[in-house]
Amino acid sequence: MSARTAFPDSLDPTTLWALRAVLVPMHPTIASHPDLKAITVLLASTASPERGGLAYLDAVLVDAPCSGLGTLRRHPELRWRRRAEDIARLAALQREILAGAAPLVRPGGVLVYAVCTLAREENEDVVEWFRTAHPAFVLEGPALSPDLVTPTGHLRTLPHRHDLDGFFAVRLRLDSRASLR
Repeated sequence: MSARTAFPDSLDPTTLWALRAVLVPMHPTIASHPDLKAITVLLASTASPERGGLAYLDAVLVDAPCSGLGTLRRHPELRWRRRAEDIARLAALQREILAGAAPLVRPGGVLVYAVCTLAREENEDVVEWFRTAHPAFVLEGPALSPDLVTPTGHLRTLPHRHDLDGFFAVRLRLDSRASLR
């Protein structure tokens, strides 16, 4: 891989598990490192769209802010803190973050979108919007047990079935002939 790492130590076990499942197939050398410390992480905010001089990245992970409804088993108080309008607001933010992250991906590189919610508006709907807005990105289903992959190629964990938080992720590869800059 052409980049070095700055991976935060604060990732929860579900996120680390999903990173291994979705990112490791891209670069086999990552598999040998238990904490995935060989991945470059760029922390970005929609409040600062200036990217001045950033190089293309092999892989970009968007671990987007979300409603967290996939974590209800561990955080039952969310039931009372979340409102219906939160999901629409968060989905709009997720679309904005994905659109901002897309130009960072090198041609042939990968963009991974991950959220810890099972709300369709934050999952499939965001991915559908992104693929319509950025047709040069092609969905790549993860090489995992069919029980973890939806028929449309998305990674989805279900608390009652997998004994994990509810989680959703997709891996999108930018066509090698495309450039979004």
